[in-house]
Amino acid sequence: MTLEHLFDLDLRYEGEYVVVRPYGGLDGAGYAAGRGRATGPRVEGEVRFSNNPRVRGDGVLLADLSGAIASDDGARIVFSSCGLGRKDQNGRSFTAVLAMRLESDDERYAWVNETLCVAEASVVGRHVTMHVHRLVVGT
Repeated sequence: MTLEHLFDLDLRYEGEYVVVRPYGGLDGAGYAAGRGRATGPRVEGEVRFSNNPRVRGDGVLLADLSGAIASDDGARIVFSSCGLGRKDQNGRSFTAVLAMRLESDDERYAWVNETLCVAEASVVGRHVTMHVHRLVVGT
């Protein structure tokens, strides 16, 4: 199995990042949304996204990030991802690893409909950078 780099995401949260802890513990649920850009060898375009993470009491963030890419060549690609992240020691940033699926109804991007991706994300404040690779089996 090998990895093929598809694109990078440069995302920025807009508005309020909400986390609630309704049951008196450290666990909680969150919501945030924003915009950004996908750039790379296979996909380029503007991105809208939202994240509905779970926050565990042990400090692990369970990302649930979805969005849409309006490619520069007129296609639409929808993505959904989930993963695990942890804050660094100073609590100001965190890194995460995610599994991602992509879907498109554009013939030029039909290949994404049978693609499983992995991504490495870095979050500093309200800025997310992510490197997205597809898993290639048997080559």
